[in-house]
Amino acid sequence: MTKQILVAAIAAAFTGLTGATASAAVTGFSIANVILGFNATAGQGQTSALEVSIGSAASFRDTTSNIPNIISLGSILSSTYGANWFERTDLFFGLGTTTSNILPTNDPTLVNGDPGQTIYLSKSRLTGGNELLANSTITTPNNTTIGNSSGNLLNLQNSFVTNGTGTVIGGVGGVSVIPESTFNTFEDFAAGNIQFSFVQSGGVVQAFGTGTRTGFSSPGVEGALDLFRFQRANNLPGQYREGQPNLTPFYEGFFTIDNGGNLSFQVAPLAAIPEPSMLVAGLIPLVGMALRRRRSVVAA
Repeated sequence: MTKQILVAAIAAAFTGLTGATASAAVTGFSIANVILGFNATAGQGQTSALEVSIGSAASFRDTTSNIPNIISLGSILSSTYGANWFERTDLFFGLGTTTSNILPTNDPTLVNGDPGQTIYLSKSRLTGGNELLANSTITTPNNTTIGNSSGNLLNLQNSFVTNGTGTVIGGVGGVSVIPESTFNTFEDFAAGNIQFSFVQSGGVVQAFGTGTRTGFSSPGVEGALDLFRFQRANNLPGQYREGQPNLTPFYEGFFTIDNGGNLSFQVAPLAAIPEPSMLVAGLIPLVGMALRRRRSVVAA
C-alpha cells in the first residue's frame, strides 16, 4: 500500500470515528507537508486548535535562500485567540511532519527523497544568535521513539485532512480551526514530551509572551522555532543524506512569526569546509566549499 493511499485510508477511518463529513475535509494536501499548529491552554480559543499546511518538508530542507512570508495568519489568529495573541504566555505554537509510519525495510519508497519514518520537528528558539547553529537542544531518538513519533505525526496529518477545511495550493493552505475534542489535533501534540518522548523539556512548541524576541536580523519577531530532521534509514539508493547518520538531529534552519502573523523561514547557511591541503598544512582555512549536504549536524 502506497503512503498516499495509506493516508486516505486512515483518514476515512477517522471520518467514521469523529462523525466528520466529506464536505469538511482539506483538499490538495500531500504526504509530508509540514503542519503548523497553535494551542491555547487558557482563555480565548482554548477549546480549539488552529492548524495550517505550510509546504513540503523538502522545500525547507532543500532551499538555499530564505523564504519570507510563507503565509499570513494575522486575521485568523486574532479572531481565534484575540487581537493581542502574540503577547499571550498561554498560547503555544509548533510544527512537524513525517513521510510515513512504515519501516523503510518494508517499503523503500522515497517521499521527496526521504525514506519512511523520516520526521521533521520543531523546538523553541529563544534568540536569533548565530543562524548557522540551532539555538535549542534536542536529543537523539532511538528506533522505537522515532517509530512512535512517525505514527503520531501521521495521525496529525490524517486528522488535519479529515476534520479541517479549505484547499492546500502550492503546499500552503487548508487553514482550519479544529475543536480540541477531535482526535489527534495539534493540542494533543503541543506538550511534546507526551507524543515525542525523546524531546527534552519544553517539547516541540514555544509560548508567545510580552515583547519581541532579540537577536534576529528581521525586526518584530514574536516567536521562533528551530527545525530538525531525523532519518530512520541511510542506505536507500538516491535518498537524501544517503550514508549519513541515522536518528541524529540535522538542523535545517528556523521559522519566525511576527505580530502580523507572517511566517518566514531562515535557512541555515553552509559552514566553510576546509580544503584538505590546508588541513594538512595546519593552516586556518579562509575558503570553504559550499555543499548543502554538509550542513551542520546538531546532536545532544
